[in-house]
This record gives sequence, C-alpha cells and structure tokens, in this order.
Amino acid sequence: MPKTAEDLRKNRLLWCKLHVFMYDLRNFRSNEASRTRLDTVISLDYIGHPYFSDDEALTLRSTTIRGGSTLQEDLDTYFNLKLPARLRSRAKSKYDYRVCAAHDVAPLFEKAFGVKEGDLKRNEEFVKLVRKRGLDLGKGEVWLGMGSKTSR
Repeated sequence: MPKTAEDLRKNRLLWCKLHVFMYDLRNFRSNEASRTRLDTVISLDYIGHPYFSDDEALTLRSTTIRGGSTLQEDLDTYFNLKLPARLRSRAKSKYDYRVCAAHDVAPLFEKAFGVKEGDLKRNEEFVKLVRKRGLDLGKGEVWLGMGSKTSR
C-alpha cells in the first residue's frame, strides 16, 4: 500500500531527516554544514545519502502526495519539464541560471510534505537540534515535530 505524508510522519527519524533535508535546501548558501551535507548527495533527484538510506529513498519516492501522484512523479515532471524551461529563461537574463537548492528544489519538497517556507528556520528547537546533531539523530534525542520540543 502506498505511503502518504501522514504515514511518514509516524516514523519520527525519517520525518526528522526529511525536515533536516528541507532545512539544508533552504540554507545551502548561508550554512556551511547544510552545504557540506548537500554537496555529498549524488542522486539526481536529491533523495539519497547522506540524508536517506536506499530503503528510505524508495519510500519517499513512492509516497503519495497531493492530487494522488507520487513524489517521484512530481519530481520527474519538475526535472524533465518545468526546470529546463526555467533554466532557459534564466540563461537569457543576467542572473545565475544554475539549479538553486533554495528556490528550485526546496519548494517541491515543502509543498509535497506541507511545510511552509521559513517554518523550519523559525522553529528554534529544530534549528538548535540541526546545529547540534545534523543528521546524527536517534542517539538520545528525538524530534517531536514542528512546534514541539525534543525529548531525551
């Protein structure tokens, strides 16, 4: 049976890693640790190590999101149709035309998983956890979700 975002939310470790991933996408330029983690991703759709195991990546890609499509279907549509058009229009302007983690990729995941831009950055407990632990979770601290504190 396909998973939904609500199903993913029950797996606190995966849900937290997904939020660290989205935080890193938004903070790629301003946060060295975020940049370091993202620079090691080799998957074309950004879903992979160090954020997600192969099984977790498969689960995320097959997750049913808004409108009944899977995350993989939405990513394929974006990377194969929408992104090339966006990059072509950028290439015609004086602006940088490369893929931007914060403006191109982050909104896809935020929309798919119901996270509003800026929510993660404003959640002081989450930011503190990311700065302290990064992806090294599950060793004493558990993130309880947006608006919640961590527990030991």
